[in-house]
Amino acid sequence: MKMKKVHIDLGGISYEPNVNISGIPRVTLSLAKSMVDMGRYRDVDLNLMSLLDEDFKVPENVLNKFELGEACQVLPSSNGIIFLLDSYYYKYNFLNKSPINLRNNFTVVDYIHDILPVTTKGLFDIPEFKFKNWIRQTFQFSDAVMCPSKRTADDIINYISSETAISVGQSLKLGYNFHGADFSTKQERKVSDRLSSILKRDYFLMVGSVEIRKNHLYVLNAFEILWSRGVNVTLCIAGRIGWSINPLLEKLRNHPERDKRLLFISGPTDDELAQLYSNSYCLIFASIDEGFGLPIIEAAHYKVPLLLSDITIFHEIAGEHARYFSLKNVDYLVQAILNFNKDVKAGGLKEDSSQIKEITWLQSAMNILDDIIDDRWYCTIHADKSVEYHTD
Repeated sequence: MKMKKVHIDLGGISYEPNVNISGIPRVTLSLAKSMVDMGRYRDVDLNLMSLLDEDFKVPENVLNKFELGEACQVLPSSNGIIFLLDSYYYKYNFLNKSPINLRNNFTVVDYIHDILPVTTKGLFDIPEFKFKNWIRQTFQFSDAVMCPSKRTADDIINYISSETAISVGQSLKLGYNFHGADFSTKQERKVSDRLSSILKRDYFLMVGSVEIRKNHLYVLNAFEILWSRGVNVTLCIAGRIGWSINPLLEKLRNHPERDKRLLFISGPTDDELAQLYSNSYCLIFASIDEGFGLPIIEAAHYKVPLLLSDITIFHEIAGEHARYFSLKNVDYLVQAILNFNKDVKAGGLKEDSSQIKEITWLQSAMNILDDIIDDRWYCTIHADKSVEYHTD
């Protein structure tokens, strides 16, 4: 593709700056900031914008809060690419009513983080009809879609193929690139009061929003079995409070092991996460499903051993450098923890998380831009839903 500009749409963050910056907003902001900080890449101007504003500008208070520099006003006659980084499922008819006639004036590249609300139902607070309408319009109005993993790209291919109500425009290009992660180079960090006693222990760590899909209750059940057998292990849960988890929160608040061998850090800061990772005995990531799995990359940076649920995306990210357990029965995790402890005491683990490839958000942003600029894609889905795979 030949273009002079890439207009980076900040999405929901541009009108709701106080949104919890985790999950998709965290990815959106990290990629947008990396691209805007570059300003120009391979003779292509990178400009920040918001399609939610009538003048296409990101509000100044948002620019200042997230240190994003200056936003560019995008006029309907502008050329180049509009890169939609955020998920617009909450405004599912947005693309159809956009003040810019997107497809006539721009090449539209959308970023789809995952389509789990329609492939793994009952685990999200998103109305399914909104999400379905959003991805239906995305496939019709976009020229290309970028994803964080091959797993998500394959999910999209299968979904388009199986859903009669879903169609694409003339064609839809599909690509994927892994998320990055940024790691502070600070040598000294002030330890927060709530971490001061935790960091002195050996603890198994869970990182991520507290929601059904992350399987915290499954993990807690495993630890309760271990405690009942006299196994002295500590579980630390770190993440923002999600949705539909009142029974779990009640159990965490009233658990007899609370603040003893069961620890909960709500809404950890980036510095707190870095400290938790760097002192962790092992990361447990027990999700039912994911579009990616950023805690794997972050933990691997600190050489933290990994115990992961046996799902496709985790194998794609961690490969042979992690241990996996089945979600069919809690006894699988119980045994995985016992085996892990035994092997550590015997001298070490053959799995080495530090061998997982590490990239920064800047590298991730450059990889995405390289694919867009060079018109390099995983596959093309044609109007008849046939799939043409591309090789390097």
